Amino acid sequence: MDKRIAVLALMLAGCVSVSEKLTADLRPFIGSDIKKLSAWLGYPDSKREMFGDTIYTWSTDHRSTMTLPTFTQTTGDIGGTPFSATTQGTEDVPLHFFCTLTVATDEKGIVKNFSFKGNNAGCAKFAKALEPN
Repeated sequence: MDKRIAVLALMLAGCVSVSEKLTADLRPFIGSDIKKLSAWLGYPDSKREMFGDTIYTWSTDHRSTMTLPTFTQTTGDIGGTPFSATTQGTEDVPLHFFCTLTVATDEKGIVKNFSFKGNNAGCAKFAKALEPN
C-alpha cells in the first residue's frame, strides 16, 4: 500500500509542472489563427458556437492499470522457534488519464483564450504535442 501512495504522489507532483508548461506553450497562440494551433494538436474533437465565438475542444480519456509489487511481513513461531518471512505479491492499481483543452476564437478564427482541465498524465499529451521537434 505504501508504494501505491508513493506512485500517486509522484503523479500528482508533476501536475504543477505540466500545467505550467501547457500554459506557457499555449500562450503564444493567443492572437494567432486557430489553424496554427491545429497544426500542432491535430483536428479538434469538437467545435461549437457561443456568444459569437467559436469554441474548439481537444480531449483525451484513457483508463489503464499499473501493477505494483506488494510485500507482506509474517512472523510467528514453529515449535517454539521464532521465524520471520516476507511474501512478495502484486496489486493492480487503476489509472485514469484525462484532459480537456478548450480554445475560444473570434469570428475570424483568431485565438482569444484557452483553458484546460484534467490530470498530469492526461494533459501531458497536449504539452508533448506542443514541443518543438
